[in-house]
Formats: sequence, C-alpha cells, structure tokens
Amino acid sequence: MLASACLNNVFVSYYVEMFTEIAHMNTTWFMSTQVVFCLWNCSNDLLFGWLSDRSSCWGYLPDSSNPLKRRLFAIGIGGPLWVVAFLFVFWWPFDPHTASAAQSGLWAMFALLFYDGMLTYVEVNHSALLADMTSNSDERAQANMYSAICAAIGSLSSFFAHMFWTPANLQSFRYFCAIIGGVAIVCFSFTVTNLDRNMGKHTAEKATDAKVRPVNRQANNNNNNNNNNETSGNTTSSDKVVPAVPKDLESTLNLASPSNVDSASFVVGLKKFLLQLSAHRNFKFFCVLNLLQVFDCTFEKNFLGSFLRHFSGNALSTESQSVVVSLSFVLPWCCTVFITPIVQRSGLHQTLKRIFLFRILVSIAGVCIGLFGHTHWLFLLINRVSSECVCRLIPLIIAQLSDEDIYLHQRDASSGSLRASVFGAANVVGKIGQSAAPMFGYFLLLQHVQKGDSAVMVTDSVTVPVLVAAVPLLVVVLQFAVWNRYNLHGTYLNKVSAFVHEVNENRNKYV
Repeated sequence: MLASACLNNVFVSYYVEMFTEIAHMNTTWFMSTQVVFCLWNCSNDLLFGWLSDRSSCWGYLPDSSNPLKRRLFAIGIGGPLWVVAFLFVFWWPFDPHTASAAQSGLWAMFALLFYDGMLTYVEVNHSALLADMTSNSDERAQANMYSAICAAIGSLSSFFAHMFWTPANLQSFRYFCAIIGGVAIVCFSFTVTNLDRNMGKHTAEKATDAKVRPVNRQANNNNNNNNNNETSGNTTSSDKVVPAVPKDLESTLNLASPSNVDSASFVVGLKKFLLQLSAHRNFKFFCVLNLLQVFDCTFEKNFLGSFLRHFSGNALSTESQSVVVSLSFVLPWCCTVFITPIVQRSGLHQTLKRIFLFRILVSIAGVCIGLFGHTHWLFLLINRVSSECVCRLIPLIIAQLSDEDIYLHQRDASSGSLRASVFGAANVVGKIGQSAAPMFGYFLLLQHVQKGDSAVMVTDSVTVPVLVAAVPLLVVVLQFAVWNRYNLHGTYLNKVSAFVHEVNENRNKYV
C-alpha cells in the first residue's frame, strides 16, 4: 500500500488540472475522455480479475495452481507497469501550448486508460491477496490496519508534490514523479519477495500438519449435498457448520482448469460465474453501496483543492490549503488504525453503520455552513476524511463477499480461487461513479466561475457550496438504507467463515 499510495495520491490530486489547465483540453474532449474512461473502467476490473483467476497463462508459471503465487506474480509484473503509466500522465511528447485539441485529448485519453488499466491489474490481485491469505476476520482487519499505516506514509507524497507543483514549469514536478516511481518499484519488489518467502514457509508447515491430520474426504462429500441448498435467508443460529470440499468442482460449475482453458470454456465459465454472482443478495446490495461510495469519494478527492480555492475565501492562505489537501490523504489512513480495534470488537457491519450516521451529521452541518457560514474548508476536510474511512474498509467487505461466494457455490481449493473475479465484478457498477463524479464536479465549478450579471453571481456563491455539501448528504443517506439490508454479518458470517477456513486448510493438498 505504500507504493500504491505514493502513486495514486499524486495522480488523483493533479490529473484533472493537468488535463484541463495544462494540456488545455476543451470541455468536449474532457467529457469524451471521461465517457471512454467510464466504459474501460467498468470492464477492466472484471476482465483482469477473471484473467488472474482462470487464464491459461498461469499454466506456464511454477505453482500456478496456488492462488497466492498468482497474486504475487501479478503485483510483481503490474507494479512497474503502473509506474510507467503514472509517468505517462505527466510527461507529454509535445508542447501543449502549440498542440491541437485532438492531440491533447487523445494523449490524455491514452494516458488515463493506461494508468487505470495497470492500477486495476495490481489492485484486483492485491485485494484478493488479503482474502486468500486468511479467512479470520480479526486477522484481515489487522492486515488492513498495517496496510493503512504504510499507506499513510505513502500519502505524504501529496504533501511534497505540492511543493514542486508549478503549472508554468513542470520540470521539477516531473523529476519528483520519477523519484516517486522509483520508490514504488522498490516497494513492489520488496513486497513480492518477502511475501513469497514467508508464504512458502507457511505452506510447508501447513502441508506437514495436513499429513499428520488426514481429512476424511468421503464424509465431507456426503455432507456437501446438504450444504449446497443453504442460503443466507434460512440460516439460523442453531445451524451446524459442516465444512466440505466438493469432490469435483469442475463438473459442478462447468469451469475449466486454470491450466487448460480454451476460448469457449473461458467465455462459458465467465458467463456462469456472473449468473451465480448476480443471484447473491448481499452482492447486489454492495454494488449499490459501492457505486455511491466511489462517486462520493472521487468527487471529494478530485476537487478538494479547487473547492478550497473557490469557497474558502480569505480564510486560508495557499500554504494552508496545501496542508488541508495533504491532511485529507494522510488522516483517513490514521483513522483506519484507530478504527481497526472497533471493527474487531463490534464487527464490520456495526462499525460502518456508525460511520454512516456520523457522516449524515457532518453533511447536515456542511449544508448549514454553506448557507450561513464561512468555514467551508473545515467541512470539506472532515467530510473528505470520513468518506475515505469508508473506502478503507471496502476491502474487508469484498473479502467477506468472496467468502460467501465460496460458501454458496462450494468452491474448493483444487479449482483455484475466484476472489479477484469477485472483486472485479463488484467494481463493474461502482466504477461508473469514478467518471460521473469528475463530470459533475467540473459542471459545478463552471457554474461557479461563469460570467454574468451580479444577481447570478450572488446566487451561485450560495447555491454551489450548498450543493457541495448536499450531494454527500444524499449519498450517505442512501448508503445507510442499503447497508441496513445487508445481512452478511453475525451468525451467518461466522458460518461462512468456518467453511472457508476449512477450505483453506485443505488447499495444501493441491498446491
């Protein structure tokens, strides 16, 4: 996460300004780029997730049947490519002052699609790695906390980047980006090397333990028929968990082996997987919640600096504004460290409900500030940090959903994990918000700075700040309502976790 935060925090802080103010993209090209980006962004998560889980290319790798090996390989290859894509965003092959609108627009579109593709390739495997490493909720929360600590350190890149950001002369800023890229490559390499070594030791220990305690596979297979009929709707606290590993998952799901996939079976397998996933009640609720969250988080992230300049007035100097922007990246990761014990004690479901209630109160206060106050910067910072706190817990939700997918469809260790595919499918709907938010924010800023008579300007000076607060309020109210319908918690979650734990224990028989 240190490498990811180093790259992405700088990217999200400056790419909109880079495209619109430095590359001189006009409104038509900016909106067109966002539409194309939306289509690519919605499809590449599922594409890369499915390729990571099922593609025949893994048959050429040693231990390709081990999902953990596949995750690390993807991060090791995708990380440096992500750095290259990052540098493409800020290095232009032509002078933007003399380039045509088409040249600037096409280059910006290519840079954005390349960057998002490499980010997605790494992130779907990184998210799946968290779920593959352990099925214990407390251990996942702890791993998420350590990721937050590293990401907080990486987020400092946004603070130093502001020192070098000079739109009139990008040479120093580009050198800084090159240094950030070098640091990220070192971090990716260190992570892959050390996790590979530690997981190898852990797998050897588990394999030795498995020989001492052989599994009664026949008994498990007899119990499997009963487990296949269970759903979240009829689960009670008295139900007994009967962990089982199906005898032949391939015939059950019609999914080909990862090392022997032709194009026909690849498509059929993906279609069947999506049909199965679309029937998951909790998955559908999460897709709605994630769409709202991605929109809100992107809206706050992309335009925080612009909103501070337009709405803070004389309350903040330029230097103070840069501090607020930097804090907005660092504080969410720090808050994640403090929230982790609450997640471990109260559970993920209850913790998120409390965060949503807090955000509702903050957004109501933001509307009041927009109407009567002059401390917009304080609301923008608190709202941004609380919104990011929800984003930091999203990986834990997806890990639980991938557990439920294994439980409901009795996916076993011999067929390989489909966790990256679950993560990718979850983002198909959510990533729509990543394009809608910049377009909406860009529209609001155009309304605020438009030239007109004094009456229009007075109205805009009140209306736009209120909208900036009212939008998160609407989003979080809807999120709270959706989250109350989500039932992957309590007794049912414990039952799912117990089954997945047994599947993970049996994995060493196949890797």
